[in-house]
Amino acid sequence: MIYVYLKYLCRKALLFEAVEGTVGSPANGIWSGPTTGEKFYFQKYVTGSSVAVVAAGGTLTAFLDPDYSDGVSSGDILNGGYSFTLNAADSQSGTVASLLPSGTLDASFGLLFRTIE
Repeated sequence: MIYVYLKYLCRKALLFEAVEGTVGSPANGIWSGPTTGEKFYFQKYVTGSSVAVVAAGGTLTAFLDPDYSDGVSSGDILNGGYSFTLNAADSQSGTVASLLPSGTLDASFGLLFRTIE
């Protein structure tokens, strides 16, 4: 197994495991788009909500979906008029349609690193 260790400003750390084949709802972890500048972190919670933090165009934009069981789609948490929708084909691939500060994003994404749960 390959592990990537990321350290955050809040002095917390998460471990990410290299992707192995799994099936189900979108997996928690770092997803990558068609270029190196498009990535997002996705995390599901036991409450049924999920968070996506998108890095594109040199900015970070956060989205909170209160109920991912009906699909992952939400506006940004700062009410800036941005949107994020993840249409998962399986647990590690899907398409993203998003309006971001850097413009629109409509692309295929794949799971790069899955969090260890």
